[in-house]
Amino acid sequence: MFISSQHQTQSFVRRMRRVLSIGKNTRIVRSLRLDLLLHYLQFHGAWQIKALPDDIGDLVPQVFTVKTTDIRYGGWPPIAHRKSGFMVLDGAWDVCSKVPIETFMDTNVFCRSIREIYIEGKNYKETAQYREMVENMHSGSPQRNCTSYQNIDDYFENLHNVYLTISKEGYKSQSELGTDTPLHEIMVYIDRNGVLQKQKGDGHHRLAIARMLNIEKIPVCILGVHSQWAESCKQKYGGDVVSAIICGMQEEIATV
Repeated sequence: MFISSQHQTQSFVRRMRRVLSIGKNTRIVRSLRLDLLLHYLQFHGAWQIKALPDDIGDLVPQVFTVKTTDIRYGGWPPIAHRKSGFMVLDGAWDVCSKVPIETFMDTNVFCRSIREIYIEGKNYKETAQYREMVENMHSGSPQRNCTSYQNIDDYFENLHNVYLTISKEGYKSQSELGTDTPLHEIMVYIDRNGVLQKQKGDGHHRLAIARMLNIEKIPVCILGVHSQWAESCKQKYGGDVVSAIICGMQEEIATV
């Protein structure tokens, strides 16, 4: 490799972006795959990760079937959430609020509502989630676009229909349901140790229902992975970092 030191590496990456006069997230730079260039130049995986666009959802398959029990942790990290796309994230987001999934199910207001309604036998208007939605409606910050009591009632009716469908027909993917939102699965992240975490994103109710009904396998949408796990995949599977992440998800996360 003709560029050896860390300083030279940083300088090279900055110079590449400056010469192009555009950021790494623009269409042109994305198409050039600066991360692949660094791979061919034998840069360490960490530098390939730094060269990745913020969203590589168009390069990585995101929907996989996993064992429900493999989602072992939950949390409320202070990271930006997006409805789609795929991120490689560094930092302490996977440990700063990490709790066992059982604790998360009991403390997350959405997950807890499933237990309150279907195990404790409460009317939905007695749940913590209902109270929270009413409070947010009155404060001008409605949850789930519920701006009226009728909206909230309709919301819980739809939730009950979801429960009935899963309990009678089993858990189906968005593809099997024929929706036009294939990524609208239970959204999860992969932490630095290669373990699935439920954090921000869709699917809190569905995960709680799947766990309550002892459903063995569920489809998930992976929104992001920790950069340390991405680096470990690079070392384990070789190739460029994106290909290594895909191998890691297929070999270590997905189940047949």
